[in-house]
Amino acid sequence: YYECAINAMAIRVNNFYQNGVVSVFSKNVTLENVDENNKFYFPVQNLHGDSVVFCGKVNCTGVYNVPIFDLDGSLSGGSATHYLPNNDAAKRDPDCTYKESWNGHECNPKYAQLNILNPEKDRSPSITPATLEVIDYDEGFNQAETFKHDFVAHHKIVGIAKLGHMHSLKYFSKMPSGIEYQLVTPNKSADEYIILKVYSENPAPMYVSKNGNKIINEILTEDEKPDFTGKIKCGTNFYIRSEQILYFVLTGEDTCRLTIKNSNAIALNARLDISVEDFYKNDGVTNFIDRVAATLGISMDRIRVVRVYTGSTHVDFVIEREESIDSTTENKTEAMEELEELGEKFKTEAESGNLYLGAPLIGLETELQIDDSVEEEDNT
Repeated sequence: YYECAINAMAIRVNNFYQNGVVSVFSKNVTLENVDENNKFYFPVQNLHGDSVVFCGKVNCTGVYNVPIFDLDGSLSGGSATHYLPNNDAAKRDPDCTYKESWNGHECNPKYAQLNILNPEKDRSPSITPATLEVIDYDEGFNQAETFKHDFVAHHKIVGIAKLGHMHSLKYFSKMPSGIEYQLVTPNKSADEYIILKVYSENPAPMYVSKNGNKIINEILTEDEKPDFTGKIKCGTNFYIRSEQILYFVLTGEDTCRLTIKNSNAIALNARLDISVEDFYKNDGVTNFIDRVAATLGISMDRIRVVRVYTGSTHVDFVIEREESIDSTTENKTEAMEELEELGEKFKTEAESGNLYLGAPLIGLETELQIDDSVEEEDNT
């Protein structure tokens, strides 16, 4: 009876599709003479086979994150509806109603599929498992019942996200550099978006790129919060350098495929004999960057001021690697040598007394920060 009931479902998700990236769009599709209980069936995890091969000897969760987008309401017989499997996020979300016969949920049209891919899977480590959680809340959304679920996959993650919300994405192990993010939405529109918050244990600075081009971020201190008001656009991002936290906007446009990378850099702390107020009076940050670039003979866009704080005046800043030096294992030595040379040159100028950064320099610290993700091995 059990097998007969399952096979009698009009639409059934393939339970062997454990590690794939797929979503289903439906328009002008109607079901005739189909009982409500027999519309859909979302299977449970496959306990063998592909899970063992692809997901590190644990169960993949891809089959739990296949959304069915009823774009025009033809499937539901009413308005646009989203159908989700029986995952933890849908279970906790008041916008979804559980249907026992489906082993799934009927939900308000507020969802998207988040695809997280490792394009260099032959060389790089696995990117899972991970947890995705909504961390902002609409009025009436119960914070004790958060939209949260875990992923287990290998080199690619498929998850369900809630449109218009900020999500925290936490990796259970170190996040590799070069991970690609894509949001699959019902209408593939710039108006359909989520904001992702990611944290990296890698000491090297993070940045967002699109089509190979870096998108400049706005650097925040640990006491500041990102303000996306009027800035919802693919790739807009804020970066708390001191805590290695990056916030970025991901939209439903087909062209919005973003890559998060780490850049080799040297971090410096310059202590200046000047008050913070006086430092800022004369375009302090701009003039500071200009003087550092002139001293080292490098372009200004490689220099990022992370924060300015009192104690005389401390300026934390980073000098990122030359863009022409790729951050791969083969070129890691070259990147390190170039950054070390810049650090030594800066220290030599400081010790000679010839370095002027808008005020007398009374202290200098340097730290080389190399992207260590390229050294990881895939031992899954």
